[in-house]
Amino acid sequence: MKHSFLGIVPCALLRGLMLSLGFAVLVGAPAYAADDEHFVIAFGAEPTQLDPTRTSAGVDAYFMSLFYEQLVAIDPDLERINWLAEDWRIDERDGLPLIFVKLREGVRFHDGSELTAADLAFAYERTADPISRTAGRLRYVEGVQVLDRYRFEMILNAPDAALVPGNLVLTAISAAHFQKEGDDGVQQFPMGTGPYKFVSRKPREELVIERFDDYWRDGPGNRPKRLTIKIIPEDTTR
Repeated sequence: MKHSFLGIVPCALLRGLMLSLGFAVLVGAPAYAADDEHFVIAFGAEPTQLDPTRTSAGVDAYFMSLFYEQLVAIDPDLERINWLAEDWRIDERDGLPLIFVKLREGVRFHDGSELTAADLAFAYERTADPISRTAGRLRYVEGVQVLDRYRFEMILNAPDAALVPGNLVLTAISAAHFQKEGDDGVQQFPMGTGPYKFVSRKPREELVIERFDDYWRDGPGNRPKRLTIKIIPEDTTR
């Protein structure tokens, strides 16, 4: 297996490096050909959380984007585009707003199970939990009603000026996986629908990820097969 060491990158540049490698799925053409190469990156910080319903630290988002995805995304022109949500609209019922969402069909988690509306309802419950650092953004959401396998509604209890940006960023998680693994387990084994899947982690040392070949958007695409992120906080060592 061929190895390439890419060197240390500051926190603000990690996402840019991920973009160049094709990790951020909004990028059309990564800078490295996807064969059996193994890329190694030295990075000065590690994620504080690998549970997207509990995180708030900026550094976490760089790592979360490898494993997890949201209903909508922002393209390079800073325009909001549908992602896991195939379609959505804002409606009204009894004088109060609601968000209707239709998920893409055939989106798979890393264990092969299919993403469903029930998973998003579970994601809402975890994110709205008072212990979640991002619970505040769902303060006007009364609940999520599952309509069928791929459709659900987010029902609000008051008008919300941040309706779309605050609620359509709900991250898709596997209800079955989270219920099986528990809070500690999902830290050790994160699993989402993103372009990379978790392989192993040594706290304060490294995080190893592997390309998800059944990724809903483009399969293996032209992303590198494996990446090792080395955690090296000491400036003198780097």
